[in-house]
Amino acid sequence: MNFSKVEVARILREVAAAYTLKKGNLLQIRAYETAADAIEHLTIAVKDLWEEGKLDTIPGVGIGITRALDELFKSGKVNHFNEIFTGISPAVFIFLKIPGVGPKRANQLSQELH
Repeated sequence: MNFSKVEVARILREVAAAYTLKKGNLLQIRAYETAADAIEHLTIAVKDLWEEGKLDTIPGVGIGITRALDELFKSGKVNHFNEIFTGISPAVFIFLKIPGVGPKRANQLSQELH
């Protein structure tokens, strides 16, 4: 599957948001946010780095995120991410696209607006 660096960064930010809403580990949340920022600012396609086996050269991308991205590029999805998203309204991720709206506010808007 072919995902742009912007799409990969969005997915990682959504994972961080889901962890935030589920009161996940703060270090894990920050790791996904840092990796998303680094990937978004790459000067090379993230898939090229994946094909070269060099995802671990991206600042903030450790073994866990490398494995997840490997699964994403191979199958188009990451089972672990799907588990994390379980129970979170898809509307939350739509509200997250609004500048200045974080995970908690997006969740609140989703609940208030049904």
